[in-house]
Amino acid sequence: MHKKATEFRSWSGFTNPLVALLMSSCTDAQHDAAPGSSGGMKNGGTFGTVSGGMPGARSGGVLGVVTGGAGPGGVTGGAGVQSGGTGMIPTGGTSTAGGTGSGGSPGAGSPTGGAAGTGAPGAVGTLGEPCTNGTYACAGYAQRQQLACASGVWIANGTCAVGQNCDTRPGANSGVCNPIVAECATKQSLESICNGESRVQCGADLVTSMQVEVCTDSCVAGQCTKCTPLSTRCLRNAVETCDANGVWGAGQTCPDRAPLCGNGACGSPPSCSGLPATCGASGDVNCCATGTVPGGTFNRVNDRFYPATVSDFRLDNYEVTVGRFRKFVAVYTRTMIPAGAGKNTNNPNDPGWDPTWNASLPANASALVTSTNCGAFHTWTNTPGSAENLPLNCVSWFTAEAFCAWDGGRLPTEAEWNYAAAGGSEQRLYPWGMTVPGPDANLAVYGQHYGVFFAPVGSVIAGNGKWGQSDLSGNVDEFMQDWRSVSLPLPCNNCALLSGASNYHVVRGGNWIYGAEFLALDTRSSIASGREPDINGFRCARNR
Repeated sequence: MHKKATEFRSWSGFTNPLVALLMSSCTDAQHDAAPGSSGGMKNGGTFGTVSGGMPGARSGGVLGVVTGGAGPGGVTGGAGVQSGGTGMIPTGGTSTAGGTGSGGSPGAGSPTGGAAGTGAPGAVGTLGEPCTNGTYACAGYAQRQQLACASGVWIANGTCAVGQNCDTRPGANSGVCNPIVAECATKQSLESICNGESRVQCGADLVTSMQVEVCTDSCVAGQCTKCTPLSTRCLRNAVETCDANGVWGAGQTCPDRAPLCGNGACGSPPSCSGLPATCGASGDVNCCATGTVPGGTFNRVNDRFYPATVSDFRLDNYEVTVGRFRKFVAVYTRTMIPAGAGKNTNNPNDPGWDPTWNASLPANASALVTSTNCGAFHTWTNTPGSAENLPLNCVSWFTAEAFCAWDGGRLPTEAEWNYAAAGGSEQRLYPWGMTVPGPDANLAVYGQHYGVFFAPVGSVIAGNGKWGQSDLSGNVDEFMQDWRSVSLPLPCNNCALLSGASNYHVVRGGNWIYGAEFLALDTRSSIASGREPDINGFRCARNR
């Protein structure tokens, strides 16, 4: 089952029109007839009304009387209105020809449309200024004073109650008191505000509001932004915080003691949720503690013909324990792992969990427990006890991969594991250095030197790797992500063998019963993917 590497290197805004101030009225004119004129009367004809009409909502105003008045013989008729009212859309009103004087000539009405409308939205007037009788307006925008036109000028027409404003919209609402909409109660005229994730604009008088757009991410101070100030989110295993301007700040990587980011905060993976910190030689360390491994280049199996580059990643400090696995059993179903879970973000070729692997998992939680009872040396117990901190054994590669994906991680690639164990470019022969272990358990749990076969994870501190991982050599062999092949993949930049002709996966690190030669990092082994031997366990890697 085990071989030395040297033996198998080859394997809108709003439309709120402004009311136009009405054109002032002309007084009736009197003309004396020339003495002796035929049919002449002392008074000539009356001129037509010359004031423009009320503005329309989207066009020039409606004309007033546009024909000239009829005068007696020899007197010219009055002039028609020659310009339209003022409107939001620049279209003037239309005037007609002047009236016909009796015995005289037609009045001089303009044959073309009136002047273009140029006003701003709203019906607004000024006390004492000219207006058209019977019309209504407001003394300004977003205020309470009402106006009415009487005797051709604007006069006060009352004050709206508190919580209401005078409405400048044309038509039936003009000059009417309407309630201020709640979202605009403390805002300015035409101010943009946020209503949830929508950007809303208050009307000119605050009695209306209109949704301008639905923000893709968030709305802050009336503008669409990328986020809500002080909110947090996870980017891989880093926490990003939204600044006061609605922009995501640089992510803060979760610390090794709480390595998993979820719901915008760092915390323990599911397998350690509620689990007491009882791991390590002192028995007071989080069993899910992880160490950051800075990326670099090295030679796999300490052989210059197999160079590899790995990016930053995290590797759990401890092998998965019985206590952690008990959390997995409590929620286990055969189809619980979603497709793509456990993807190595450093490797674009890694698809994550393949749902076809579900068929290789135990059918249910009861079958999962049964599978961990592989013989006399299994570490699983049906009830919690003294074995909680022992490394779990008797699991298949599929179960190990499923556990890590559920726990927010993945199995490490062989290149990653080898890099961490070798101290990167230091090219250590063992995780602790170059010292060959003696016939004892001072550096590793191997060769049955520990006395009770397995040791609680992290018991042998002197054997720790460069970045804090315990038991990289010894205790239990550890599953890699890689399938076995006739050779190591080349070139290797965050590489992994994600499929293989054989149904075997790589294991590394040696175990509690084998000799010192299997602890060395130039040794590779493999095992059938579906087997559950008592010498095998695993640890999880995690993306940064």
